[in-house]
Amino acid sequence: AAANAGLLMGEGVEVFSPICHTHPIEQYCPSLAVKPHSFWMDRDRVLFDKCDGLLVLTDPGWLTSTGVTQEVGWARERGIPILYMTPGVVPDELKKGN
Repeated sequence: AAANAGLLMGEGVEVFSPICHTHPIEQYCPSLAVKPHSFWMDRDRVLFDKCDGLLVLTDPGWLTSTGVTQEVGWARERGIPILYMTPGVVPDELKKGN
């Protein structure tokens, strides 16, 4: 997730990655490791609601991810664009000059 977020940033795309943001926090704050999934999704939602699109990284497991499913639902509710990204490949729509 971090490598792909960095790849996007290199293209000038403003990125918020819930995994990159929350996973390290959970690692460094063991008391948060016991929090339920809903705790993390509530934190995700606050920033998600400020986004103007959703980019889904199609890493292994994305189709069965509860978090991704919930975020796609949020995007559909808000009517914001959803793009899908193959790991390591910036979608054409996000490349500089497009």
